[in-house]
Amino acid sequence: MGQSYLKNAALLTGADVLLRLAGMGLRIYLANALGGEGMGLYQLVLAVYALFVTLATAGVSVAATRLMAEELARGRAQARGMLVRLAGTGLLLGAEKAVGVDIDALAVKTAGENAQTNGVEEKFQGICGNLTDQVAGKYELVVANIVADIIILLTKDITRYLNPDSIYLMSGIIDTRVQEVRDALEPRFTILEERQEKGWFALAAKQKS
Repeated sequence: MGQSYLKNAALLTGADVLLRLAGMGLRIYLANALGGEGMGLYQLVLAVYALFVTLATAGVSVAATRLMAEELARGRAQARGMLVRLAGTGLLLGAEKAVGVDIDALAVKTAGENAQTNGVEEKFQGICGNLTDQVAGKYELVVANIVADIIILLTKDITRYLNPDSIYLMSGIIDTRVQEVRDALEPRFTILEERQEKGWFALAAKQKS
């Protein structure tokens, strides 16, 4: 685990250095191409653009992913079988085995590489395709770290993958849509816990008896 951590840290540091060098090169090129007045306008536009990007995306991925990680760290990941709805990256914490599904081939590839980097590739299976078309069997933990629309859609058929005591864990739900997710869960699920950060929710639910 220590070697994997050091390797990942080195990769991230190297990538950051390369990005900063590329940014430096771009600024030198623009300074020569645009001149002083052009660079002044460029810096003004860039500052306004950065402000709007910050306002639009502040805390989105961090909050949603942190909520999911915290829920898994509360012991819910210690399951024999785990089904993960991938959303850009693989999530594999503590389970004896895990199946990850996404329609994005790159997301599945990245999840597999992450599993290999952390030495758990034998426990992980990545599948590219629709969850309901590609997966069979029952799982003790089903994780959906994605947006509300997809969670509501998955909830219609998710019980086919759950044992009576299985946990259905959802994250990436914006506060304006969380009631819709609650309503979709209500007929067949009991919500065990809700967590909220920066306008994003994570829910843990279990089938009603």
